[in-house]
Amino acid sequence: IPLKSISFSTSIVEQNFLRTLSKNLSIDEALKIVPGVKVDNQANGNRIHLSIRGIGILSERGIRGIKFLQDEIPLNDPTGFAPDLFDIDFVNVERIEVLRGPAASLYGGSASGGIVNVITKNSPDSPLFGNAGATYGSNNFWKAYGQFGGMIKNVNYRLSYSRSMGDGYRNHTHFWGNTFYGKMTYTPSANIKLTPVIGYTNFYHENPEGINLQQYKENPKQANPDAIPYNEYLKTERNTFGVAGLFIYNNSELQINGYTKRTKFIEANNHTFNYRTIVTPGTSIQYSYSYGYPDDFFKNKIGAGVDLQWQKINESRVANTFSVPGTDLLSKEEIKQNGLGMFIVDNINLGVKWNMMLSLRYDKINNKLSDILKDPYDASGEANFSKVTSRVGITYALIEEANIFANWGQGFLPPATEELAQNPDNFGGFNTHLTYSSSYDFDLGCRGNLSDNM
Repeated sequence: IPLKSISFSTSIVEQNFLRTLSKNLSIDEALKIVPGVKVDNQANGNRIHLSIRGIGILSERGIRGIKFLQDEIPLNDPTGFAPDLFDIDFVNVERIEVLRGPAASLYGGSASGGIVNVITKNSPDSPLFGNAGATYGSNNFWKAYGQFGGMIKNVNYRLSYSRSMGDGYRNHTHFWGNTFYGKMTYTPSANIKLTPVIGYTNFYHENPEGINLQQYKENPKQANPDAIPYNEYLKTERNTFGVAGLFIYNNSELQINGYTKRTKFIEANNHTFNYRTIVTPGTSIQYSYSYGYPDDFFKNKIGAGVDLQWQKINESRVANTFSVPGTDLLSKEEIKQNGLGMFIVDNINLGVKWNMMLSLRYDKINNKLSDILKDPYDASGEANFSKVTSRVGITYALIEEANIFANWGQGFLPPATEELAQNPDNFGGFNTHLTYSSSYDFDLGCRGNLSDNM
């Protein structure tokens, strides 16, 4: 819907800014002009922590409570945890939409802090297109990329590949990564659009861990004393396949997407080597009906839908003996998760000045852990959470170029997969001390554009 009708605090990062980025490496460059967003990047690489209005940063790695979408495919797991943003190649991004504030009534527990929607580029309207480039910087950083694609009748396709590497600012922050992404947009008619996507990421990041204030004063570049002897690092390899579809008939719209992701993850910390194989399929379906003609005083678009996600994690841990994996299993377990979200959204226009948006959603998240090792005891267990959330917002257009908006919304933040898996009582098993948190938020603001050149 038009930006002037959105009751969220919203920012859109477009090409006129994205093309000025020096490294095109990580989201901290792209979002540095967006208010309310904080990004922590310790290594000047791709491994970051991010929060919106204080919600989102996870202490060790990953992001929770912020919904990330790339070409309509979610990057979050069923608990709302986004383990990384390695799938996004910022050379390939057309624009980024950031909606700040609790949006759980739209996307569930993964959106208690806000939404970041990434849209990648299409190829130019020509039979064949291609480009390549490279950049080099301090701390032995470099990135090289290549892209090609084209437009053939009603099919637009684009393929891109990039490789990056660097040593980071601090000791023990060396990283490297490969990203491949392909997108095809098939439009057989004005009322049908299908967009299949394919992605591959393979990233390695050394982990310097945190240091205290005294260590920082001595040498801000140093790693934590444990990091180098235990060769702490994280390695992620993931394959993604998905498709999004839009079907329009008269006043009705049907939006669907389906996807599956398979991830192999290794983490070496100062205690263990943690190995995970993660399979994450999901789908979303939304039906919308529009009432009223463009010149009518009253216009209404109401939609209802369902989000379904599953995840299976096979995990095992062995001891880290000064960077050498041990031979004895400390834990071995299987985690099964599923998320169900049912929602309804209503967008009402009254004339050309007033707009109202209402949304209501029910979420249910189930987590089940099976302890395969069962030594020294069976750590199997479950952790289930559910919540109903709502949101209401209104906008009033003072003039065509500016409006004021107000909204009230609820947040729902369930424990993330990474939190549940960190059991303080034993190797393996769930952290049974955790529950979900809830919040609410009120916004009052104005937005406008006084000139097309501003």
